[in-house]
Amino acid sequence: MKNAKRLFVAWFLVAGVACSSDNSPAPADTQAATAKAPRGGTRLKAMLAESAEGIAVALGWWDSKLATHCSFEETAEGFRCMPVGEVLYTPPPVDTRLQYWFLDSDCKEQALPGSDSTKEGTLGRIYDLKCRGITGYFRVGPSLALGTGYVKSGDTCVPVSAEMPPKLHSTLPANLEEFVKATPVVDDTQSAIASVTLQGDDGSQQPFGLRDTIGGFDCAPTGTLEGLRCTPTNIASWQANQLYEDAACGQAVAVAMVVAMGGSECVRPPKEFRFVESRGFHGIMAIHEIGEPLSRVYELKEGMCVVSDVAANVFSFGPQLPLTRFASAEVTVEAKGPLGQTVRKAGTARMPEFDYVTSLKSGATCNLATTDDDVVRCAPEAWLQMVPEFADSACSKPVWYTGWPELSIEAPKRMAVKGAPGALLLPRVVRVLTGGEPYMGPVFSKRSNSTCEIVPNVPNSRQPYRIGMTEVSPRSLTAMPFVLR
Repeated sequence: MKNAKRLFVAWFLVAGVACSSDNSPAPADTQAATAKAPRGGTRLKAMLAESAEGIAVALGWWDSKLATHCSFEETAEGFRCMPVGEVLYTPPPVDTRLQYWFLDSDCKEQALPGSDSTKEGTLGRIYDLKCRGITGYFRVGPSLALGTGYVKSGDTCVPVSAEMPPKLHSTLPANLEEFVKATPVVDDTQSAIASVTLQGDDGSQQPFGLRDTIGGFDCAPTGTLEGLRCTPTNIASWQANQLYEDAACGQAVAVAMVVAMGGSECVRPPKEFRFVESRGFHGIMAIHEIGEPLSRVYELKEGMCVVSDVAANVFSFGPQLPLTRFASAEVTVEAKGPLGQTVRKAGTARMPEFDYVTSLKSGATCNLATTDDDVVRCAPEAWLQMVPEFADSACSKPVWYTGWPELSIEAPKRMAVKGAPGALLLPRVVRVLTGGEPYMGPVFSKRSNSTCEIVPNVPNSRQPYRIGMTEVSPRSLTAMPFVLR
């Protein structure tokens, strides 16, 4: 199942996500593209940007009880709508990481390095770079007096000094039960492939993914040698040219966890893995059932096959499954008005995507932005404070650095969305240019001393320009007003 966080962009940044689409998107079917758009319950409220035709982008959740933005994340106690934007701690591989600062002289009670802005009681989350995800939660406890606390240096527990940063806080357990819990619910009216909805215990709902009900696994449309198929999402990784099950280093193994550089293991508890896949340039080449756990594996070091220190969550390859065993799938763009919603389909199940929408005029992904009338709109490719370059040595014929027939220019400061709870910020578009023709000639630029100088290494295929673009009002962009539902 795709992670619930994938369905929502952070409230402080809505960035364009690349989306390939057919130039002539499939027309919308009888079921509206927003039929499964997120909707709120008694406590959580869905935040959306929605066009007049019903095309929507999800902006996250508002927890009306805690007065905070939140997003559904998988925790030790199931999916919970966890507050967004509170303390995010990333332990780096140096002595300042969370598990190396302590409250006691035995270096057993962990402490949190903070700053003057760190507030007691704030929810904290640990993002482990090795695991590529959040591995735990805590509450920020009281701050310690300067010079209080210990740091572990090697095997020695050393007191900190009053001059030694950082400021330390104690840490307290986080009570996850205070956050709304959600459960994945499979649509039992559908057959082999079913859509899954994440349902909050307050009645809130959001689309979550697809499930192969016959095989009993979550899947997503993925390119394979047999076309687009709904292939398993929770898979072990194929450690080609890294780990082996035999002393000759000839048979690769599957690893059901992230393995960091240097062979150290990710501390995140692994899920149940049933499959392992291998990929090539044209997509998935093969999918195997996962085999037996291995107590010993090998790796190549300096040309020699030696025993590896990776000893957990390593498996052999099981039987290879035909790719045709996995259901055929498709990804379409359902058109409504000037915009299109991406929909993933397999069998009778359909799953609209609410991370982004597509402008049917340009075929590019919309970038949500506000304009001077405080309306959220679908903006084309956006650049921050972009200035024109020129096609002539007099710097009189502007050219713009873009490969698209539309271009928007942002103000340096993001603006709060009118009517949204909390600090929901989006870019502010101040200029929009459209039309023109591709330009592959020399390019000139005005320098700070007003001289017009040629730009080196232009033209080349990696630097697209357009000439003859005209300016239109930002208010002409398709409106997607903010709604709280």
